[in-house]
Amino acid sequence: MALDPQTRLADYNRTVWTARDGAPSHIINMTQTADGWIWIASASGFYRFDGKQFELYALPGQTMSARRRVHKALAAPDGGLLLTYEIAGGLEWLKADGHAVNLVPPELDFDYVNQFARGPDGVLWTATERGLHSFSAGGHGAIGQA
Repeated sequence: MALDPQTRLADYNRTVWTARDGAPSHIINMTQTADGWIWIASASGFYRFDGKQFELYALPGQTMSARRRVHKALAAPDGGLLLTYEIAGGLEWLKADGHAVNLVPPELDFDYVNQFARGPDGVLWTATERGLHSFSAGGHGAIGQA
């Protein structure tokens, strides 16, 4: 069990953050990296949260626009983040050092990543409008590509 059933509800601390505290509205996705940061994709931008303060995070080399708004974020084992974007799509690896790397080879030409997950073997799987794709150190693979 994650919680001790003997602990009374009154013994737990509860904190609520609102817009007055800098919390983003219309949250789409959240993930936590190994360093403890909670990363939040929202309609108002991409934020990181340290447990006390929300910080709007500017992605390297990009202006904030609806086309480049983070749709989903997934913590990577190296401390970085895997990011997908609304409208413009794509898949990027935001390294722990702050540099971004595009993971979609030009020949793939897919835009929107509907969902993604990392398997226990480290392979990254993406579901797109063109099928299921895998990304690993060995390269890229496609299953049922349209």
